[in-house]
Amino acid sequence: MEKAEAGFASAFNVERLGREAISFNIEATTAECQYLAAQLDILGVSEMTAKGRLQRQPKSGLISVTGRIQTSVTQACVVTLEPVPQKVDTEFTVLFTFDKDDLEMEETDRVVGMDEQDLKILTLQSTVNNMPGKDEMHQLQLMMTEMAGDMKAVREGMRGLRDGQARQESILGRHEDHLRGENR
Repeated sequence: MEKAEAGFASAFNVERLGREAISFNIEATTAECQYLAAQLDILGVSEMTAKGRLQRQPKSGLISVTGRIQTSVTQACVVTLEPVPQKVDTEFTVLFTFDKDDLEMEETDRVVGMDEQDLKILTLQSTVNNMPGKDEMHQLQLMMTEMAGDMKAVREGMRGLRDGQARQESILGRHEDHLRGENR
């Protein structure tokens, strides 16, 4: 999951979504709450969370997103224009499809279509956003250099063990030869 650039949105890479559902728990930042309030033309939105799961439907291949949104909103009273706070707690289900023929389903409230180009763009954005940055690559390089040094030390330790084992086998061979010579 990754945060989208504007508003209150998160992108999920569903390209490899199999039978197992992907759970999510999203909490809106202050800026996202302000954006939502402006988009909804209300006085305020606070403490917004969205929890749920994404799952591929076995027969249809549709992506089902089910969850619950909880938030506190403040609206202006239609009579006095005084602020009116209200808690919102609602469950939702949305289906996403990659097949335009699915858009005519009647048993659901909403089906959102994505064409192959949209999927490629989302996948590319997800890939780019999850790539390590310059500092992370530097840290990784330092860790690999440190591991190379550790591997040299392990190699030297293994060489010592191999040499010690060879000496013990030589001694054991001499003892065996000696014992065979005395038993004759």
